Amino acid sequence: MATVQTPSSPDLRTALLPVDLYEGDEALVLLASLPGVRAEDLDIQLEADRLTLTAERHEPSPHGADETVATPLFRELGGVRWTRQVRLRTPVDADQVQAKLEHGLLRLTLPKAPQARPRTIQVKAG
Repeated sequence: MATVQTPSSPDLRTALLPVDLYEGDEALVLLASLPGVRAEDLDIQLEADRLTLTAERHEPSPHGADETVATPLFRELGGVRWTRQVRLRTPVDADQVQAKLEHGLLRLTLPKAPQARPRTIQVKAG
């Protein structure tokens, strides 16, 4: 993983966000693991058939309420910026998309557009 220096967040490294994407009859569901990410540090954009996710986790601090200074022995957590772009092959209803971030797991429900949902065709006898 490469470290990227940006003016807004100089200590964040950039990583590809791993996701799972599922397709049901009514919706697509995307799952992504985002440990330590707050909802306000998550950006989700849907433009035509392109879904873009960007999330940041800032470096955790060992300082408690008493602001005790601690010297790091080693640091592996650090800050990270995840990004992922997914091209959707199924049209979705952008106005009905729902996102839920709970316990570090993002669940994005993308309802299919009406024209992409399966339909039952009634057959008339006679």
